[in-house]
Amino acid sequence: MKIEILIAGSGGQGIILLGNILGKAATLNGMFATQVSTHGSSQRGTPVQTEIIISDNPIDFTFTQNPDFFIVMSYRGFLEFGRKIVENTKVFIDSDRVIDFDKNYKGEYFSLSASTIAKEIGNPIVANLVMLGKFMSITRILPLKVIEEAIKEITPEKFILKSLEALKKGYNL
Repeated sequence: MKIEILIAGSGGQGIILLGNILGKAATLNGMFATQVSTHGSSQRGTPVQTEIIISDNPIDFTFTQNPDFFIVMSYRGFLEFGRKIVENTKVFIDSDRVIDFDKNYKGEYFSLSASTIAKEIGNPIVANLVMLGKFMSITRILPLKVIEEAIKEITPEKFILKSLEALKKGYNL
């Protein structure tokens, strides 16, 4: 198995953290993982992307070539990095931040109001983890238990409970 994931959004949305969690979870699950990130010089608000490859075998090339999945958390991120998706890429969008997406993409996509749900949880910054939960519930590429363990290892202690709550909320939608 080899899975390529492209994640895009704007600085401050936890795009790179989301990639870190997926990569860590893959290694905790005994797999290989690579991550490459791109962001503007003043991160907050500028387009950000991270590319993750997860595989059962060693990975030779660290950049995605034909993303299997594209998680997009902002329209600006979609405009900047959406050109990398291919016909069979499955797309996950935060419908609160990505407007008119369905007019621009004809492939399979999943929409979730991740930002609204994060606000309801009480911390707008966890929208990325709400989206990760939804992504994991549909793709099942890694066990949820391993994702939770990666969050516990990577996330600052004061954010762990809200992060896990956001993940589970997205997963159960």
